[in-house]
Amino acid sequence: MEKSTAQLVDDIRFFQRFGMFHEMTCGVDSQHALLAPKVVDDVVSLVCPICGYEQNHIPDLVIGIRDSVKRELEKDIEFGTSGHIWLTCAIERINTMYPTAQQNALEGMLY
Repeated sequence: MEKSTAQLVDDIRFFQRFGMFHEMTCGVDSQHALLAPKVVDDVVSLVCPICGYEQNHIPDLVIGIRDSVKRELEKDIEFGTSGHIWLTCAIERINTMYPTAQQNALEGMLY
């Protein structure tokens, strides 16, 4: 099933905040801000908000990550476990790095 433009943008935003993988950074200067989704005529690309560097390739890992994390969380809830230490660590990292408003936005993307 192909993702809608909105779903793909959500996946990119989630990936950039998830914290378990290296974020997608500018191809000109990795010290610039993180790449952000840009949509033109329903085509999604990644753009550096500092210099305008644009990347058309979105790695496969990014596409669907939000759905994968949600499935793992639902398994934990269903079975009453918290066996996914990587997920726990990632959520703790997000809690440390981002203000409450962004944390709430992350939770809203998951559920």
